[in-house]
Amino acid sequence: MPWLRSGADPFLAFADEFRRAPPLTLFTVFLAYAFPFCVGVYSAAAARYKMRRIESIADFPERCPDPVFRATPSGRLVETGAATRLLFDRHRIDCAQKILGEAVWSRIVSQPHSGAGTTVYFAAEDVDYLVTHAPSANGEINVYLASLPARRGEPPAS
Repeated sequence: MPWLRSGADPFLAFADEFRRAPPLTLFTVFLAYAFPFCVGVYSAAAARYKMRRIESIADFPERCPDPVFRATPSGRLVETGAATRLLFDRHRIDCAQKILGEAVWSRIVSQPHSGAGTTVYFAAEDVDYLVTHAPSANGEINVYLASLPARRGEPPAS
């Protein structure tokens, strides 16, 4: 049965090539089959490795035990992490001002860059939070609250 236009059986041609130059034939087979397979595996592993960081960043609000949220400059909540959503639902918090206060929120909105260092006292949970914020690309504000180890007894001056 003719295999190709020339009518030669490719298996016989391979056997003939292998008899004449075994190292070159094996190297050719490697380049033709094994090398692309190895490149594909490497590419898939490299892509997966790069995606791990993105997935970790995207998953951060869901895993963070402290309140993490994104709000519009008006204070409307856009996104919250799972723990934050439970806290906010429990205390009926529907805008940033209800947890941070008007003065702190106004200061955050007026700063076009990232900032940290403001402390707020959340009486409903009897906890002090260190407030950090960063603007997002679409004009919203990411707010990260970190609970402080011990309450000082008096609400801090914000």
